[in-house]
Amino acid sequence: MYGRLAALPDAAEPLQRSQLMAALAVGTEIIQLRHIAPQFGLGADLDAALEVLARGSCAIATTRLTRAWFARHRRTMARRVIVEIGFLPRTGIN
Repeated sequence: MYGRLAALPDAAEPLQRSQLMAALAVGTEIIQLRHIAPQFGLGADLDAALEVLARGSCAIATTRLTRAWFARHRRTMARRVIVEIGFLPRTGIN
């Protein structure tokens, strides 16, 4: 990708350069997400969301990934809320 950026002719439009930089940034973030998603139990969900994203449905991909995140972590979040309002001790909470 860096090679493509460097190979752009001087006559390339700023829009073309910015589109290439945006693609590079998004690709870098996707690679990082793929590395950390399994730690949160979201590997398969991320793969499914990226498939939808590749078909051009950004909103659907975002919704699916958000739902997966909350489904996986609602017990932890609920426990934190219960601790915050004082019904459980703070010990052992992540």
